[in-house]
Amino acid sequence: MNEAMHDNDQRMAQKCRRAMPPVGDVPDFDAVFAGAERRCRRRRQRRMRYGVAAAAGALVLTTFLLVDRDAQPPRGDYVEVADLMNSTQWTAPSDVLLPRHEIDLYKELPAIPASTKPAQGALL
Repeated sequence: MNEAMHDNDQRMAQKCRRAMPPVGDVPDFDAVFAGAERRCRRRRQRRMRYGVAAAAGALVLTTFLLVDRDAQPPRGDYVEVADLMNSTQWTAPSDVLLPRHEIDLYKELPAIPASTKPAQGALL
């Protein structure tokens, strides 16, 4: 049994020697690194193309599903811009929101009571 293991070890060593490249055929580190960078760049570009294609497909599918192809345009009278401009009047919204005063604050002074004691509290 010990001799069988020894034979297996020798056969394995011979297979490993045959599989190893000769010393002169080993590529330079820079060449191996540049090749790895090229493969990585190509893989990244391929993934980017697939991502763009998937996004475009999703956009087309979403648009296709959201568009109601059977819908008819609404029927009825359309308002002409000239008719609309002649029949409406514009006022500033702030004019409507301003309170109406009973007195003119610039010409008349309001009457201010002298004290709150007769009213027994604050004047509201």
